[in-house]
Amino acid sequence: LVMYVRVRRERCTLSSSSAGSDGYKRRLPDPVIQSLQLAACLGSTFDEKTLLLVWDEIRRGKDDIKEDIEHSLHVSVEEGLLEEVGSASGSYRWVHDKIQEAAFSLVGDNELTRLRSQVGDILVSQLGERELDGAIFVVVNLLNEGSVTSEGAKRLKLAEINLQAARKATEFAAFESAAKYTGKGIEMLPSNHWQDNFELALELYSTAAEAEGYIGDVEQIEKHCSEVLDQTKCSLSEKLRVYHVLLDS
Repeated sequence: LVMYVRVRRERCTLSSSSAGSDGYKRRLPDPVIQSLQLAACLGSTFDEKTLLLVWDEIRRGKDDIKEDIEHSLHVSVEEGLLEEVGSASGSYRWVHDKIQEAAFSLVGDNELTRLRSQVGDILVSQLGERELDGAIFVVVNLLNEGSVTSEGAKRLKLAEINLQAARKATEFAAFESAAKYTGKGIEMLPSNHWQDNFELALELYSTAAEAEGYIGDVEQIEKHCSEVLDQTKCSLSEKLRVYHVLLDS
């Protein structure tokens, strides 16, 4: 695959078209291209440890995994695609978001959805609790893209992860994001969620109501609050959160 990197003052692109007068072409090895595709899934900034973890799972059984990643990162930095963050930190970032987007463009749409979902699954299964919390927005966005094909226990897990992301977003006063994540989490709940997943459902609807309360969407506030208030299983103390939202709206 012939790759072109064009770096300008205000725009950076990576393409497979013919090189222009301001571009130069490089023939990148397949492992480098594959590592860039995976790195693009990890966000604008990522660390070598996480990339290695994902690479290890996807290429399980292959030799020289660590050497492949180290070489790929070295080449990507040399080519001006990535840059190291800090000194000896093992963290990297894309020199421009257009380059990250171009790395995604090297994967077909259907394959990209599958790849993002696969990377998200790996991160959920392999990261520790603290590491997952630190990468929760990256993880939840990866998994949400592939949620259409999710079934059963995976949908329930995705509801939990969206709730975790919503709580984190609320801590940062990112209420629109919190509303988006709770909405997705509610969508992932099974039809009998008030019977079989009471605590998760209560948290999702209550957090959604609070997020919409900060945004000021009256229709959504009433929708989420009514869902909780209509549940005879909910105690008065469990309904207090949405009562407060209604009073403040």
